[in-house]
Amino acid sequence: MISKIKYPLSIIKYKIWKFKFEEKTDLNISNKEKEIVKKMRKDGFYIIENFMDLETCKKIISLIDETIVKFPEKIKEDDLKSDQRIWRSENLSPEINNYFNNNFIQNIGEYYSGMKIKIGFTMANKVEFVEKNLGSGGGWHKDAYYSQFKSILYLNNTSIENGSFQFLEKSNKLVSSMIISLKLNKGYPNTRFTNEEIKLLKDYKIKNIAAPAGTLILVDSSLIHRGSPLLKGNRYALTNYYFPINSFENQMIRFNN
Repeated sequence: MISKIKYPLSIIKYKIWKFKFEEKTDLNISNKEKEIVKKMRKDGFYIIENFMDLETCKKIISLIDETIVKFPEKIKEDDLKSDQRIWRSENLSPEINNYFNNNFIQNIGEYYSGMKIKIGFTMANKVEFVEKNLGSGGGWHKDAYYSQFKSILYLNNTSIENGSFQFLEKSNKLVSSMIISLKLNKGYPNTRFTNEEIKLLKDYKIKNIAAPAGTLILVDSSLIHRGSPLLKGNRYALTNYYFPINSFENQMIRFNN
């Protein structure tokens, strides 16, 4: 019994430490932005269609493809060469840099998390169908055991067939985290989940966000999530990574390695 309790206790201890350690936000946002945050707190995500126009999406896709070919040393990829990532892609073009510097997105994230945050980088991502691919992110995981904010911008039409964003509903909630921790015998700092473990979590529905090019997803990445394994085609996206300011340097060091 004690060994099982230690896992949910590890999550509670970490959340308490994080609350004390990070600087709280004093940001004031508009009523419209507050409505978005309210919806995020209920669902763990918020969708904004037509955030980027199609021509800009196509331009960025071409740039990603060109960078992969011309500068292979800039690419981080999985063993199957299915998931190809360009860290700090905000330096590649003004269009990506505009997304990187978007104050509206950052304000939503800061107010949602309740902590002062800072943009770390924009990751440009191309995922291609390869047999036995795991999708974007290498399978089911959560980014953190606190309210971690991230924004994902689809650059092409995305569905369950070509790697849309998936998550377990309500899996970011504290009570859910405790139940999942007890059921799977794991807690902080373990953030990866196997397909077999996900099958045991029958009470948590898998939600799939299929959406057209130019759609922005604001998400709490403490949800258990993944980019779904591709059945065909490819998926292009930009992802903004934000971190609480007191943890910022350590997080950036982690992503530099």
